[in-house]
Amino acid sequence: MTETILNIDINELEINENLSKRTVNICQYSGLINLEKILLYQKENIDFKKLRNCGEKSNSELLNICEKYKDFNIIADNNKIINLNNNNTLSKIPIVEKIDNLTIRQKSILNNLLNINLNKLSVRSYNILTNYLGTKELKIRVLKKLVFTNKSFNLKELRNSGEKSIKEIRQFLNETQNIIETISIFENEEELNKEFINSFLMKHLGVSLKISSEISSLYTTIYGFPIFSAIKILVENDYVLKNKKEKLIFENMGFFNKPLKTLTEISEKINLSRERTRQIRNQILKNFNNYFSFIKTLNENNIHNTYSLNINDNILIIDDELVAKINKKENTNYNLIFINKIFAILYNNYSIVGNEDFIVLSKTLRFEHNWKRTYLINKETKSLFDFEKLVNDINRRLNDKIENDYQFHFHSYLINFQKANCIKKIDEIAEIAEYIIFNEFGIILNSDENIVFKKNTHKGVTDYIYEILIEANKPLTVSDIYNKINDKYPNATKSKDALRGSCQRDDRLIHFGRNSTYGLKIWEKEGKVKGGTMHDISEEYLLQFDTPIHIEELVKYVKQYRENTTNKRLLYNLKSAENRRFIFFKNSYVGSVKKNYDENWIILNNKNSRKSWEENYSELLALCKEINRQPLLTNENESKLYRFLNVQRSKLDKLPRKKREKIEYILKNYPKIRSKRRKK
Repeated sequence: MTETILNIDINELEINENLSKRTVNICQYSGLINLEKILLYQKENIDFKKLRNCGEKSNSELLNICEKYKDFNIIADNNKIINLNNNNTLSKIPIVEKIDNLTIRQKSILNNLLNINLNKLSVRSYNILTNYLGTKELKIRVLKKLVFTNKSFNLKELRNSGEKSIKEIRQFLNETQNIIETISIFENEEELNKEFINSFLMKHLGVSLKISSEISSLYTTIYGFPIFSAIKILVENDYVLKNKKEKLIFENMGFFNKPLKTLTEISEKINLSRERTRQIRNQILKNFNNYFSFIKTLNENNIHNTYSLNINDNILIIDDELVAKINKKENTNYNLIFINKIFAILYNNYSIVGNEDFIVLSKTLRFEHNWKRTYLINKETKSLFDFEKLVNDINRRLNDKIENDYQFHFHSYLINFQKANCIKKIDEIAEIAEYIIFNEFGIILNSDENIVFKKNTHKGVTDYIYEILIEANKPLTVSDIYNKINDKYPNATKSKDALRGSCQRDDRLIHFGRNSTYGLKIWEKEGKVKGGTMHDISEEYLLQFDTPIHIEELVKYVKQYRENTTNKRLLYNLKSAENRRFIFFKNSYVGSVKKNYDENWIILNNKNSRKSWEENYSELLALCKEINRQPLLTNENESKLYRFLNVQRSKLDKLPRKKREKIEYILKNYPKIRSKRRKK
């Protein structure tokens, strides 16, 4: 594609092409005051030797310029595009006409790219140009009016402009014209975006056509542009970190979902000293934004659509679920830290909060909190509030000796860490702060919105249980809790039985069925789980209705909280509390004894009917599977089946072979637990 540029005057050519002062004086004396006139003179006279005082050196300098720009389209003073190699004819479609012919979508993409390139200018050039244009949010119509159709526009006359700024702004305007030329060719949005990705990678990163085509092919109108797949391809092909040892160090830093290697391990792998490896690793982290700055130029809207992020929130939530989704969809293995850093580059209204040195480089801070992850906070909000100071204060308090529990109202406590008056935004700041301290410390505000610092001079067994369940984030059996506590805090509890008693006494916990499984009561409030036995869950559901419920509907409800529930298993379970908690009706309907039902419902009266051996055994087996042990005499829900099993055990040798094998299966696979003697 032939490049189109604005006409360049002789003073700019002096700077851009390093012309001698003598050559500039010759041109000015002869009226060759810009590139167009120099090219026209050369076309008519072949060389410049006829000019007054022009020697071989000046002639050579001017011929070099003509050779360099001979194939360029030049916008002349009359706002027409000329090409001197095309018989000096005027182009029928000047740049302003191409702008007018752009579609709304093409103009939208163009405006986006204009502002990206505008923000890449130096501060001085940015201020000079935006002050002249009268806007910091650039639109192509503004450039068209004040630059491309303005015959009096002169870069040298821009206020405060110097040689460096003129050169930079000239390059910006020429690049803008190239973008317009490219956009005007493609009308299909997907092809347009692919072409821009392609041309950008090849021009700014020197990416080969094969690799740039592979990357641009990732783009689709529906999904957008998968930036992390693109980054992976660029890194693997040495376009981001071009030094192989730097690349190997980068691949062993804390940016991936894999164990972090030590400096010694990395240095041995790449055959460098430990100290040199440390220096390179620190340098990579320091220059991270420079390595990946190219993503700023890519179409932000396409990337935003790809990940469905709410970029208007005060905190950009990038959680483990989104990280896993990105890695699966884009075939990458980046962790939350890396993904946060990339989004912080892409969305420059957010900045990172958290100690990256500890996470990425394993640099432990002695007197500050060592963060578990990083967070993307809106820059405006961060300018009002010091989240790092808050986290370090909480860390200090938790590590101090706390003789007795104490608490602060959370909003009042936060005021201590404001950088500027943040009262108007305190609710939004509190929401962010609560999210951070939960992730970093597992701290949850109480019902009065107070942050509580618990006594830590003596940690009870129940505190260890609570901590283990918080970390596991799921219900655990007493055995699992005991093993985890024993691994983390040896000798903190005497035995599993002692631990079971602690679980039963802690009102912060809930139990699940009769198999010694416990979880946190807050999970039940959040609707994640439901405690109690199947009896409790069933009764709760039955009490909501004035008519009995069919066993299948009841199973469907119970199954939400007890996955292994079946019609048969639930029925056997509920019949152990028949007439005490539940009533059974004809056609497999179940009711609660606490409700009065219409007389039309026919009750199944099995009270006087004797169950067969097989029925008793089926109920026994179902119960054992549920509680993972043999029934107890002291438990009224289990006492009948305890007696049945005890009778079968006493006459085991006299039972028929099939029945004996069934009883032996129970005795072998389910332990017998002694029930505690009740105090008188």
